[in-house]
Amino acid sequence: ESVREIIDVNEKQVIPMPTIMNANQSCFNDVASYDKQLIVMLDVAKLIPHADQQGIQKLIEDNSR
Repeated sequence: ESVREIIDVNEKQVIPMPTIMNANQSCFNDVASYDKQLIVMLDVAKLIPHADQQGIQKLIEDNSR
């Protein structure tokens, strides 16, 4: 529903999604251990339909010229 913070995590902090937390949503990937918390990692590309992704990419390319 909202984003509180965006953080960078080291590969060593990333672990596979624990089975107990495994949701049926394909947009959830792994979890990161950060500051004594487990943070669910989200695959944003899976939240946006492919056609919309292409539109966004075209918009970025058009504006970078």
